[in-house]
Amino acid sequence: MRKLSVLLLMVLFLEAMTATSVHGNDGLQSAGDSYGVRYTLIGNLTCSISITGNTAALSARVSAGNSAVTDCEMTLELQEKVAFIWVTRSTWTQSSHSNSLSMNQQASVSSGKTYRLKVKATVYSASSSESATKTATP
Repeated sequence: MRKLSVLLLMVLFLEAMTATSVHGNDGLQSAGDSYGVRYTLIGNLTCSISITGNTAALSARVSAGNSAVTDCEMTLELQEKVAFIWVTRSTWTQSSHSNSLSMNQQASVSSGKTYRLKVKATVYSASSSESATKTATP
């Protein structure tokens, strides 16, 4: 029974490690891809993080995919890897009454630790909304 339990756990672990995420490092589909998520309101979502010394520079931009978009909202999360999980250390949210939004932030970080930027963007039209999530590593 114990061997069967260990085998089952190993299979589940391997399955989880090979699963494809809808919101990975490139959640937006380019025109040539035959897979991924197709967005109708979001045209583009980009993000980047760079670390120099003890300062992380975070940047993100979302833009509309069509003229129906009236508002944008974006949340930036600076996350630190602790053991096997990502823990949010700082969060910034901004919105705009336009069809695009750019955000730039700086944060203090500790040397020797692993960080990433997680961005969630939502765009709104008169009748609906659409969200996308993207991550970036230095």
